[in-house]
Amino acid sequence: MSFSTQNILEFVSDPKGINLTADVNSKIFEKVFFKDSMLKFYPYAEVYLRDTAGIIISNYFFIEGMKFDTKLGSPEVSVDNKTVGGYLTHTYAWSEDQILRTRRDSEYLSGTNCFILLSNTYFQDYVNPIAYQDQPSSIAKNIASDSFNIIDSDKLFIEETANDVKNIWYQGNRFGRDFLEQTLVRNAYSAVSSNADKTAFVSFINCNGEFYFCSYDYLYRQTPVATFEAKVTLDKLTDTSAIQEISFICGGAPVNRKLYNQSIYKIEDDGTIASEDILLADKYLSTNNGIGSYPVNKNNASSYKRIFDAGIIETYDAKKLTARESFDYQDSSISNRIEIVIIFNPLCISGKTVELKIKNATDNDNYSSELSGVWLIIESEHMLAQNDVIYSHLVLAKPSITFSNKFNYSDLVISN
Repeated sequence: MSFSTQNILEFVSDPKGINLTADVNSKIFEKVFFKDSMLKFYPYAEVYLRDTAGIIISNYFFIEGMKFDTKLGSPEVSVDNKTVGGYLTHTYAWSEDQILRTRRDSEYLSGTNCFILLSNTYFQDYVNPIAYQDQPSSIAKNIASDSFNIIDSDKLFIEETANDVKNIWYQGNRFGRDFLEQTLVRNAYSAVSSNADKTAFVSFINCNGEFYFCSYDYLYRQTPVATFEAKVTLDKLTDTSAIQEISFICGGAPVNRKLYNQSIYKIEDDGTIASEDILLADKYLSTNNGIGSYPVNKNNASSYKRIFDAGIIETYDAKKLTARESFDYQDSSISNRIEIVIIFNPLCISGKTVELKIKNATDNDNYSSELSGVWLIIESEHMLAQNDVIYSHLVLAKPSITFSNKFNYSDLVISN
């Protein structure tokens, strides 16, 4: 499916002053770069603006925290009965400023002005010395509204939790982001996931201003927003469904080894010492209706031992302890990765899933079960260059791999 349209960036300051809208020649932008990540919470942007006359630095110099409303993309059009195009919209704030490629034949400072931007939600967050006795999901919704001013239900992705009502959560002298990352996601227990005892939570804001507080299981089970295929065609460079580039990165012994086999010791509320053994096989998320495997040599997975002291655990802390144990396996659930480059799709941002179709090299009539299927976007980058084409670089993850019937090592890897 191919199409061609005019990509634009709208870049408007608040208060008004720098007012670059769709009517402005896009060549004034030397480069535009947007990035979000599930693991870094706030989205980030860089806008490289041609300013040979030195107007920006002469009139504005640099105003830390000045807001910019941005809109990146192209008008929606219908191609082959499908809607393509659309925009990413978000409010950023000026974080840093750089003047690059300065003019040597000028008596004033001019060149390419690089606006380094952070999400404006970063500047809205504040320290709130408060304690809650509520579900982590309800607290997260309150922080999204109160700290980040995200109240649109279409931009809130919050999974209901089922922690004990006796739990008290102390934000203390911390920002909302720190409270979310350091306390709530580490202790949240899903009320809806069938894998509640083995799924970690995560919280972040993507570059469309959407707030997430949910489990990896919830994220992996989403309906894909788009399908992309590795193919060679004459119109590949304009084909919105084609994978332009692809690379594969999988596994990580430094991540998994300490979690192969754990003994968890705790002191019960009656003073007795209890322990339980947890294997990596008990905690990995299995996709594709539970038949996915985890590509770790199971002979090693029982040999390495880690001892962990959970301390004193009250009866009502049971779910919280399970959540903490599951959080240890967060990196394991995203260690199988693929990176792809595609033509910009505003739906393809962190927190969404996409479907990949990649042929099997030894059976070209069929798609690879290991590489194809639904993948989670854990990081997205979008770049508009001077050719007016926006490309997106996506880092995708899967919690487990579905091996084909021809796989010779099924008995060697961890599986259900």
